[in-house]
Amino acid sequence: MIDIVQAIIDWIKSLFGCDPAPERIKISGHCFMPLFVSENGRPRGTWEYLSLDESLRNNTRAQIKAGVGEGETPAICFCLTPSGVSGGLIDDKMLAVTDDALAVLETKILELIDDGIAIFGCLYTDGGRPAWQSIAAHRSVWRRVHTKIGHLVTGWILSIETNEAAPNVEQIRAGMADMRDMLPGADYYGTHLQWKAYNGKYVWNSAASTPRGADVILAEASWDPNKGDIAGVAGLARENGEMVRAGLGCLIVWHEYNITPWSKVGQEQRAYLRGQNVWGRG
Repeated sequence: MIDIVQAIIDWIKSLFGCDPAPERIKISGHCFMPLFVSENGRPRGTWEYLSLDESLRNNTRAQIKAGVGEGETPAICFCLTPSGVSGGLIDDKMLAVTDDALAVLETKILELIDDGIAIFGCLYTDGGRPAWQSIAAHRSVWRRVHTKIGHLVTGWILSIETNEAAPNVEQIRAGMADMRDMLPGADYYGTHLQWKAYNGKYVWNSAASTPRGADVILAEASWDPNKGDIAGVAGLARENGEMVRAGLGCLIVWHEYNITPWSKVGQEQRAYLRGQNVWGRG
């Protein structure tokens, strides 16, 4: 009922030339969030969206929309740090973020919103600088980012490759709790983890090793995505089955499993995920 009333209000506003204020995209049904798109047949990561020129951003959005299946909402996860991946949005020392940088960020996000693509903002890259383990010291920067674009963001992701250097699951959980506090009001909070990857201290392979408080995990297969065709549907089915049996207690987006998801095998893997009713497909 609320959606119908809002639609009527927006229609009335449109009659007087008043465009409704942009809002975050809600995930309806399933989520389609590819990590890799094709640039002349070569893979390019959507994590780097903010650093791309206008032509490549247009191409990225077009490919995301073209890949959407029935019952799926298109989505993207991009990095806000480090500066080399985010197009220099924030200095890697995390001392401040400028008004000009925030205005550019808003403009690029509105491009995605206008195309109906849900935004998942990723704060960090594990093993790099700035470090997600220091999130408590970055409160002022993230508060400013949230004030500018928080109403447009569907979900926040703590870090890509979070278990490359994580000492234990509790530190990841604590980082996500800080993220919720600094960036409130989103629909989803989570992080990116590689299944069964062991760094000598921490491995994600069970419900107990899944960070409490995660609404969603962007999942990476245990293999290098360059070997996605070799792993095939059988490899993906094996690891998806392991996750299902583990009862992880959160939504899963299969995000990183084949660097060329448009290949014959990649398409078969994507079809498999859709047949398994996985919440998020890449």
